[in-house]
Amino acid sequence: MMKDNMKKYSCILLLVFLAIAVLGCSGNGPLGIMNKMKENIEKHIITPDANFEDKSLLIPAKDFKMAPIKDFPVPLSVSDNKEYDLFLWRELPYRRMTSDLKNTSKRDMFSPENKLLSIKYLPMTFVVETEQGETMLLPKSEKPNTLGGIIFDTRENVFGFRENGNLAYWDLYSNEIFWEYKIKEAHLYNVGYKNNIFVSINSRSLLCLNCWSGLPKWMLSFDGQVISGVINTDRYLWVLTSPFNNEGHKLFRINLDTLKISELAFKNIEDYFSFEVDQERLYVVTENSTKIIRINQVSGLVEKEYQAKIENTTGSFLDRKTDFPFEFKAGGLYYLLCLYKNDSVVKLENKLNVVDEALPLNQREYWQEDKDNIFAISPITGDEKWQISKKENNLGEGAKVVLSTRDLVLVADDKYLYGFE
Repeated sequence: MMKDNMKKYSCILLLVFLAIAVLGCSGNGPLGIMNKMKENIEKHIITPDANFEDKSLLIPAKDFKMAPIKDFPVPLSVSDNKEYDLFLWRELPYRRMTSDLKNTSKRDMFSPENKLLSIKYLPMTFVVETEQGETMLLPKSEKPNTLGGIIFDTRENVFGFRENGNLAYWDLYSNEIFWEYKIKEAHLYNVGYKNNIFVSINSRSLLCLNCWSGLPKWMLSFDGQVISGVINTDRYLWVLTSPFNNEGHKLFRINLDTLKISELAFKNIEDYFSFEVDQERLYVVTENSTKIIRINQVSGLVEKEYQAKIENTTGSFLDRKTDFPFEFKAGGLYYLLCLYKNDSVVKLENKLNVVDEALPLNQREYWQEDKDNIFAISPITGDEKWQISKKENNLGEGAKVVLSTRDLVLVADDKYLYGFE
């Protein structure tokens, strides 16, 4: 009897072991994930580009390295979701002509001990970050960690960082996780062309993932440089890097169709670059911020130069990290270079307040104020779009716009958060 029981027990152990081995080696078990990773990475090898027009500023890139498979982060889980054309949810700014906005809500939220740090509009909710923590203003859900970057593909699903810090793609309301990574010191830059998602790790490596499966495609590092900016425009990915002393920036272009990489051979590139709305032109600030060079991002040819100059006074374009790309200061005053108004220059009341620059240039709006009103202007024409009366709405000291969506403008002062429609 004992021998029979031992045989049965041995058979059960063998079946369990075989089941674990099969699950681990296939599907989405650990070994199955590793096999899928290896297969996917081997399909996406980036090599230097060598096909350029005469007088192009583009040259074959040298100072980059493809990461070996052993250096890739391994996902905790991946998804078998079928791929389809990515549709990103974006809440666009106002499209209206100039009009007076009316106050529709007022919340007592702030104090000298609990100041506003940031505010983010997510589908169906607001996340307000103050010195004492985050507050969801609409129904509670698994809220993302907004500091590392978040992008929605629908009103429910989000690419970004969960509260535990893990990079994931999940359903915001059901909390179903489609794929997930445990990556420290990561930043989500963009999701877009060819279903790519781009993430920097420790600012030293750039990781490209398939946004639906979560499987990695490639990972690059740049010799002696840290990643300071990434912009994805259809088939091109532009990566701005800088050394630790913040001098000697380099700008790389990756063709996402051919997986060829090139570098912009241009001296004195500063920590700043932007795109025109037609997605064909690259703007680079140079010469101590006094000049902007417009470059065709396909050919690499210089098309035009702009100077931060008004009459006989030369100024400088402002730091893109905190200011609008085509705003400059000259003679103590602020001006806006309007690309879609015959490159005319508009004098500003004061320094512009900046919104989310992930939006295309023609979909942004920038805020100004004078002693009577807060108002928005178009960044490409300088024309006024809407205004809010400070006196009529009893706005407190230091009132400023903190968010503008399709159907709502939020204004905060030292005590209240106001909604305007």
